[in-house]
Amino acid sequence: PLASVIEHDYLRSWACGIGCRKPFPGFHPGVYREQRGLGPGVDPLVDFIRAGQPAGPWSLEVITATDEVAAPDAGARVALHVHVYYPDMLPDILARLAANAVRPDLYISVPNKAAMAMVEPLLAGYGGTVAQVQVVPNRGRDIGPFLTAFGADWSRYEVVGHLHTKKSLELNDSAFAFRWNGFLMDNLLGRGHRMADAAVGRLLADPALGLVFPDDPNAVGWSGNLEFGRELGERMGLATFPSEFSFPIGTMFWARTAAIAPLMGLGLQWDDYPVEPLGYDGTMLHAIERLFPSVVASRGFRCAVTHVPGVTR
Repeated sequence: PLASVIEHDYLRSWACGIGCRKPFPGFHPGVYREQRGLGPGVDPLVDFIRAGQPAGPWSLEVITATDEVAAPDAGARVALHVHVYYPDMLPDILARLAANAVRPDLYISVPNKAAMAMVEPLLAGYGGTVAQVQVVPNRGRDIGPFLTAFGADWSRYEVVGHLHTKKSLELNDSAFAFRWNGFLMDNLLGRGHRMADAAVGRLLADPALGLVFPDDPNAVGWSGNLEFGRELGERMGLATFPSEFSFPIGTMFWARTAAIAPLMGLGLQWDDYPVEPLGYDGTMLHAIERLFPSVVASRGFRCAVTHVPGVTR
């Protein structure tokens, strides 16, 4: 039976530590194992169930969209940054956003004037405010524009979103990249469901919530990024760097600006970012991606994840 195959694959992957995936939305077996101090041979999911599914940092709130999602207040201070390296992907983002009620102020970064010429007509029909369209250096991928070009602007808003046009060409697998991008957009904007409204609405309604990101089914750790993470984290006053954690894989999210303020406080300049071309992993950018939840927790906020039934990767 399929259930037996899935159960076998789950147990085998977590036993050997290769290809680990989360068994269901919101629960991270690795975090449970690390936080509960489980020894070798003890499966975290089995222990979690036997213990009565206790609450803890291993279980994050799961946000889904329903027909009853309330539209965020029209006066809410919400911004959305989109790094548009590939202008041909912007229409899909705008169409998905238009299906929601929220109309964040848009901050658009592009790599050159040619991209700006392609992007500006696409933004003409946006139903909200296009606050800025800015040409930025080809440094820092999507994180550089978010922190360095527009970081000073986020203090004017209560909630900010961050998206980028993702093709992941370094993977040499266009089908994989297409599915990954669709997974992220389905979770943060929606497709036939109002995920932007759901995520932004929860952030506005719950002052203790600091970060909302897609619940990627893959359990990914520091890999080659811990050294960069420690250096940047210590500059922000972070004292601990757990080996198991959930984070916005792909670096797309909605956040309370107060919860991520230390990242803007790093004062990163364009020359601080690594020079292209970059690999798939092992840079300060990949470390920053992993630091978001720890920064949020250090500010006294918590994280939640989004989940769209039937959508995975």
